[in-house]
Amino acid sequence: MPRFRLTAPKVVPKESEVAKACVHWLAYHGYKAERLNVGLFFTQDGRRHPEGRPGRPDYVVVHAKYPGFFLEVKAPGGRLSPEQQLEHMNLERGWGMEVAVVDSVTALIAWLEEREKSAAL
Repeated sequence: MPRFRLTAPKVVPKESEVAKACVHWLAYHGYKAERLNVGLFFTQDGRRHPEGRPGRPDYVVVHAKYPGFFLEVKAPGGRLSPEQQLEHMNLERGWGMEVAVVDSVTALIAWLEEREKSAAL
């Protein structure tokens, strides 16, 4: 008979948890992240109110020393939708704005370190 072993379940963080951790890390390091809401909202009297364009990144991020950028947060292993891919391409190629797509705080830190090195040159 095989031995019984306890194994911890794999816990994959939700996108909202990754976003919260990234925003806190950014704030601690002098960045200001402002949420860009997209979706359908309802007024108090029940009317529908669409906000933003589909595919728009989750946050716009600014810093006193470094250029601003957009931040798209995904759950680990998450992928961009076709609308997001198109909008990010428009921002990057059309407007020269950078869009960071991250699925963890570690990925955000690595992206920022590379960006800050090139900004210092």
